[in-house]
Amino acid sequence: MKRFRLNKKIFIVLLLFIAIGYAYLTRNLGNLGANLLRKNDWNIYFDNIKPVDGSITPTSPATIDDSKLVVNFSTSFNEPGDYYSFYVDVVNDGSVPCMVNFINLNGVPSEYENLVNFTVKNFDMSEIREHQLLHAKDKIMLIVEVKYNDDIGEDDLLISDISLDLSVEFEYIQADNTAQEGPVSIYSMMKNNSVMDNIRSEFVDNDNGITYIQSDNYNGTNGNGFYEYYKTANDDMPIYYYRGSKNNLVVFGGQCFNILRTTDTGDVKLMYYGAVDSNNVCTNSNYEISSIQNFSQYTYYRPFINISYMYGEIEPSTTSLSFESYQSMSSLYNTNNYNKTGYYSDEVVLDRDGYNLIDPVEYNDETDIHDLIGKYYVSGCWSYGSYACHNTSVMYFVTLASYNSATGTGQFSIYTLTNRQLPSDFTDAIIYGSSLIDNNDGTYTVGGTTTSMNRSEWITGGYSNIDTGYYTCNNSSGTCSNPRYMYYISGSNYYYTRMNNGILYGNDYEYVDGKYYLIDTTTILNPTTDVSDLYNYHYTCGTTSDNCTSLKYIYSYYIANSNSRTTSYYYLTLNSGQSLDEYINSLFTPTNNSQIKTLVDNWFEAYMLDYLKYIKDTVYCNDRSFPTGVLNVFNPDGGIISDSYYYASYYRRTNNDFILSCPNKRDSFTVNESDIGNGALTYPVGLITMDESTLTTTYSFRKQTHTLTAYLYNNTVSDYRNGSGELYAAPVIAIDGNLVINGGNGTPANPYTLSLWY
Repeated sequence: MKRFRLNKKIFIVLLLFIAIGYAYLTRNLGNLGANLLRKNDWNIYFDNIKPVDGSITPTSPATIDDSKLVVNFSTSFNEPGDYYSFYVDVVNDGSVPCMVNFINLNGVPSEYENLVNFTVKNFDMSEIREHQLLHAKDKIMLIVEVKYNDDIGEDDLLISDISLDLSVEFEYIQADNTAQEGPVSIYSMMKNNSVMDNIRSEFVDNDNGITYIQSDNYNGTNGNGFYEYYKTANDDMPIYYYRGSKNNLVVFGGQCFNILRTTDTGDVKLMYYGAVDSNNVCTNSNYEISSIQNFSQYTYYRPFINISYMYGEIEPSTTSLSFESYQSMSSLYNTNNYNKTGYYSDEVVLDRDGYNLIDPVEYNDETDIHDLIGKYYVSGCWSYGSYACHNTSVMYFVTLASYNSATGTGQFSIYTLTNRQLPSDFTDAIIYGSSLIDNNDGTYTVGGTTTSMNRSEWITGGYSNIDTGYYTCNNSSGTCSNPRYMYYISGSNYYYTRMNNGILYGNDYEYVDGKYYLIDTTTILNPTTDVSDLYNYHYTCGTTSDNCTSLKYIYSYYIANSNSRTTSYYYLTLNSGQSLDEYINSLFTPTNNSQIKTLVDNWFEAYMLDYLKYIKDTVYCNDRSFPTGVLNVFNPDGGIISDSYYYASYYRRTNNDFILSCPNKRDSFTVNESDIGNGALTYPVGLITMDESTLTTTYSFRKQTHTLTAYLYNNTVSDYRNGSGELYAAPVIAIDGNLVINGGNGTPANPYTLSLWY
């Protein structure tokens, strides 16, 4: 019961210091002792003071002096219930494990014990024991508290101010066989059980350490257990991770998780494995929250929306340009594809309704297909007036393009005759030439090496006299206002672009008075072999004009069929002076939740809200960066385009490389905005990255799981998937690395358990 008849102040001065048992150390290390000391391998000190929430503001906050062996503070307590408390790390930065030899606590005098409570304990509030072990390159966090007790009797009330000098001395000596483990945090457990990953070790058969190969199946020879990532060995907080099979399970908040890795702030990332089973273990976990096919509803040719954990403006359906046409010189008739039925004839008679075969012969299994060359053919007919075989259209077999003597089948080049056409309608000669002459009157004349032939001559072999890159007016005069550039030639047709329909492309643009103006322009005549020209000329109005109010940026091309040579160019549309970077950033701005983020947030709300104080705000990297240089299709000056384009992670994957940082703040998803985080998340939860999956080989014990990493876009794949089989979402959280392991060994039947001590 609180009684406040007369209050007086309590003045406190506290001193904590570390003493080193040097004599003990040198004696136990023998002749090596002096050398070790000179090399500074024995290095124990205080570090990283953090006040506890609720503490009063002290007169002089706890600080570490220059020697790093002393902590002191002073304060005054005005009211019962006041307290000052802080955490401080004791760091063993040497290579020699040590232990507490003794603790001297100059505490509160007995006459004031009812007034003031003074404790120094391990961070989980357990007592610091003699011979408590502190591993080399490890630390232990202590909690110090001085409190003016609020439950005091009337006889204990002060009648005058008092001053108390408190102190604690820790002596550390070299650890021996009497050393006992103190409380072990999950971070320290990972650290103490880790080996370097760039050396040969028990489960690594390579002298240079682990080789990080994407989707490398676990086999026990390329890493199994806890490892220290060698590239971070000199960091304040090296990265430790688990690699191998699924003996890395921990129970937290009634859920099972796989331990993935530590962060650069000493927290520990966990990946959801499912709820605990009836025995409170992880043997029957169903480790998916939902089956889902993409980050958001898949939409054909919207290449950005499906790789964003959160996105901004809704990307419009991407449209395409197709600039080429083709001229059919004949059609093809494959006798393999038809029953040998129908009728053929040497002659037809025209009438207003079509064609009448004269003396038709039935086409059957006995027909020699060579006999059909120069014949008219119908697959079916009916009587019409005095004629026995009538049809509104007929085929005329020009030549046999191919023949299989074993089967008696082949492929004809044919004319399909309709609207009273006859083969003679295809005999007009057309001029083709290797160059083009501008007549300066709006017309052009085919020149250079010229060839004149009709369609029949073309399909019977004459096309071989014409090279790709020839020009034609598609007439017998060779002069026209709209000539054709022939970029692909075959025996039955040719593909072309029209010279005065040639699309103008720019290397850059400027925006003036509401219009985009192309700079450094070129015209693409061959949309297939000259596609590399677009590496430096992505901008176009889609016309022959050099200015427009909406500018197109060509980022991809797609050849639908190598035989048809049909090419489509896919583009983004810029409006109102918007630049390419501004367009992409407007789509990547983290405003709207994807489907998968909504699932993850719903899971967090259902299971993790009661444990929020143990879950840390860390970066979840939805890396949507593009590769550098020509590999970046969105590099206007030299970006390669193809029917698939790739994000930076694709090249990390193919080069067996990875990163554990995030390339830019925009893609660094956090709850709180900071120098490294975008502050876009509702809850501190995300997904694994492709890079983390590579590091930890999660694909060796997971179903196929979405990652946050944009991979490539080819109409079907948008993000890198971890594992094989159906697609699932598996949330990832980061817990306080200081949480204490109080049981288990990480196996499904005996997962690690945690003491939630604050």
